[in-house]
Amino acid sequence: MLYGLIDSAFPIAAAMAAVAGIVRGFAGFGSAMLLVPSLSALYGPQVAIPMLAAMELAVGGQLLPKAIKRAEPRTVGFLSAGALIGIPLGAVLLVLVPAAPMRWAISALILVAVALLALGVGRKGPAKRNGTIFTGGLSGLTTGATGMGGPPVVIYFLAGTDAAASIRATLICFFIFTTVWQGAVYIANGLLTWEVAAKGALLYPVFALGAVAGARLFTGSKENTYRRVALALVAAVAVVSVLV
Repeated sequence: MLYGLIDSAFPIAAAMAAVAGIVRGFAGFGSAMLLVPSLSALYGPQVAIPMLAAMELAVGGQLLPKAIKRAEPRTVGFLSAGALIGIPLGAVLLVLVPAAPMRWAISALILVAVALLALGVGRKGPAKRNGTIFTGGLSGLTTGATGMGGPPVVIYFLAGTDAAASIRATLICFFIFTTVWQGAVYIANGLLTWEVAAKGALLYPVFALGAVAGARLFTGSKENTYRRVALALVAAVAVVSVLV
């Protein structure tokens, strides 16, 4: 299995990893949108999603030092509390429920939320504790089940008035926590093995270089640009999940 990536499909997988890294470095999320469908086509979701978790943990650590200075610790804590419950439940769904119907249901909910945001429906006032915990739980559920935990929490932030730098930094810190917990749950369930992690290691260098490039793009971007790109990425997650 370890040599499965080193074949005629490897250049395509590496190119997708580079693009996904740029997206991750710029937005603080979104790499799973590109890599889960492509890697699942090669190895199946029960290998691809744990493999991506290993890659995400490494690149998240790469982005963490700068992000931790701008993140909201209280918000990260509430989101993480919810994810503690959501991720194990999602991992059970990954094992027991067919992938396609689960993706379609999640995609439908995401598209409804994106449409509401486009119509101007938003959250009034600062984020509340209970709503933030619930959002973290929902993000954890979709992380464990599909590897794509970004949409629920990104939509929650975009519905408010938080600054782009704060949103991105909080997402990076939160996803470090969820990836560590996700990896532990996958190991306990026999999904993340040394062989699967080694597959991710083959793609990590180009993924990491993409993340560096994406972080530099964010540094020169405007507030509205980040919010538009983030909303477009969330919508694209939903569409891609339906089509693959």
